Amino acid sequence: MIHSLALRLLLLLMLSIIITTSIAISISHHESQHEIQELFDAQLAQSARIVEASFLSSNSHPDIMHQQTRIDNTAQHEDTNEDDNINLIGHVYERKVAFQIWDKNQNLILYSSTAPDSPLSENNQTGFQDILINKEQWRVFSLWTDDGEYLIETAENYEVRNELADEISAQLISTSLLSIPVLIFVILFAVNQGLKPLNKIADQVQHRQPDYLGTIENKNTPNEIRPLVNSLNTLFERVTRTLEMERRFTDDAAHELRTPLAAIKTQAQVALRSDQEGEKHQALQQIVHGVDRLTHLVQQLLTLARIGQGEMKVSTECIALYPLTADVIAGLTHKSIDKQIELSLEGDEEIITYSNRITLEMLLRNIIDNAITYTPTQGHVNITITSKGQRPCIQVSDNGPGIAPEFHDKIFERFYRINSSDQPGCGLGMAIAKQCANLLNAQISLTASKQKQGLTVSICFNDND
Repeated sequence: MIHSLALRLLLLLMLSIIITTSIAISISHHESQHEIQELFDAQLAQSARIVEASFLSSNSHPDIMHQQTRIDNTAQHEDTNEDDNINLIGHVYERKVAFQIWDKNQNLILYSSTAPDSPLSENNQTGFQDILINKEQWRVFSLWTDDGEYLIETAENYEVRNELADEISAQLISTSLLSIPVLIFVILFAVNQGLKPLNKIADQVQHRQPDYLGTIENKNTPNEIRPLVNSLNTLFERVTRTLEMERRFTDDAAHELRTPLAAIKTQAQVALRSDQEGEKHQALQQIVHGVDRLTHLVQQLLTLARIGQGEMKVSTECIALYPLTADVIAGLTHKSIDKQIELSLEGDEEIITYSNRITLEMLLRNIIDNAITYTPTQGHVNITITSKGQRPCIQVSDNGPGIAPEFHDKIFERFYRINSSDQPGCGLGMAIAKQCANLLNAQISLTASKQKQGLTVSICFNDND
């Protein structure tokens, strides 16, 4: 497998050039053969007409034998110079052409020294023919004079034609082969120039500091690699957000853990110094309460971290909201009994949604737990399963102190608490609920309770849109 992009492009381009060049040479060879045959046929026919005109113009004089003798002498003189293609009298290729003149009585009147004694054409046929003379292929053209007295035949050896066609093909092939090294150099140079933007981006990424996650410059980036640069920039932005979230999470967690740990330490010191059983018992009770609060805080922090990393986002299933909500309420009954808070569930038991069960349970648990936490003793929390149009909804209403409208958005921030000195908690419940809702493609809204006191939290799902 080739791992170099430049080498892969070079090989693909050279393979393409070789294939197209081979096809072009084959087509050119075929076309040149055809054109050469056409050209030589035209010359052969023209030669026959010249011989005819020359013969007819001299036929009125009794010098035919003199002309034949001159032709024979010329042929003998050419034989003495056969080492040269061109001599003072003619060309060596003249031995590859021939002509004959026959009368209508099939008497040979005039002929070239290269012509056989037998007729060049078969059956005195006129026009073009291919015949075999002395085991060599010849092209023959024959025509009768206008008066029908004489048959003019001219012939040409195919060796001349083939040699010319082979020379043209050899020239094409040699030119193509000689151009390949030049093409390789040009293509390699072009590929290297074309890959410069990619190499530039690779250098930018390679020479970055580990803590630098700024975007890559994308101003003059070619269209072919712009998606890669955009994807890298998106990745850098996501990593930056993730690191920032982790940094904020670590800072906030350290700050929130410091207070309960300090309180536990203080109560432990009180228990160690106290000699009175009552005071020591009370200090130990405060230590237990502090450990419970710290345990709850750590659990919430771990839950928030898991949701922030997307670990809770899994496949969905069809869920009946009423029985699921009843199970969540059952898990919080002990807390409502301790505060003498009445929990009620009502609404349509047939409403369903397509969601993730674990994430949905976490969402409801934090909303209902938060309502129980901020509802005063002997209060009540009402959960209603309903629908708004085609959207399944869950409403959690309490008769607690409520939240002013200007704080509705703030309570979804991590560690933000209202009346934090009066109620236990760590300020993460609503932040977890908000992230769970985002994972489930649901919306959370806050309104005043129907009793004009307290708060109503509405959760509406979009799966039936």
